[in-house]
Amino acid sequence: MFKYFQALIVIFLAVGCASSKGREGQKKLTATAAAKPSAKELSKPKATLEEKKQPTKDRPDSAVVTLIKKYKSESPVSVKIRKRVQSPYLTKEKVSSGVLKLDKDLFRLDLEKPDASTMVLDGKNIWVETRLDPAMGGEVQVSKFALDDTRRANAVFAVLFDGENGLEGFELKKINQPSVELKEFIYQPKKEAVDYKTVAITISKKGDVLKSFSYEDELENKVIYDFGTTTFKAKIKRWELEYTPPKGVKPSEF
Repeated sequence: MFKYFQALIVIFLAVGCASSKGREGQKKLTATAAAKPSAKELSKPKATLEEKKQPTKDRPDSAVVTLIKKYKSESPVSVKIRKRVQSPYLTKEKVSSGVLKLDKDLFRLDLEKPDASTMVLDGKNIWVETRLDPAMGGEVQVSKFALDDTRRANAVFAVLFDGENGLEGFELKKINQPSVELKEFIYQPKKEAVDYKTVAITISKKGDVLKSFSYEDELENKVIYDFGTTTFKAKIKRWELEYTPPKGVKPSEF
């Protein structure tokens, strides 16, 4: 499981009708009709109906939801990333740096050595490219994961920015304030069949940028993505976020 977890983390989503007679029956029908969404309401996007059920401003984590929406509405977005891996199986913390690029439905994370890798989410698949150190042969391996519900849940960092609300699969457990400038939101996945037990999202006190994103599995393996310089409405071309395997490399499909 750890290998599968590692591959995914290398790289921010579920009436009845009856007829009646008489005055009481008419009241029931009227009440039922009032409770059902109108044709106009049904024609609205799903997200709009969901927001009516639970307005963003009424959520304890409304600042996080609003901020994630900002990363989509003000795309393309470019973020300098530092990835840290902590594990009982490592003698010391592994640190890699790179760049995260977002543009609406596209997500691309490129990291440099020691864990040189690329993760791309294109709405249908998750691509994971890993590159061994040249001293170890420099082999390139590519994995292609169909983006079904299970893998969507496990590739949580990428999927956080996918769809209308990447947090819909999580339950807020706690809010911390590690410093006067930061707020941390701790979540647990609603699904049991995932490779991690907690997710933490830290934002600036003003709520204008993400500061870090981390998750931890049952074996105490923890991955932290620290967000550095963030540029909204960056000059990024769509093709820069797309992915094609290197020539001569056949992807392993899962």
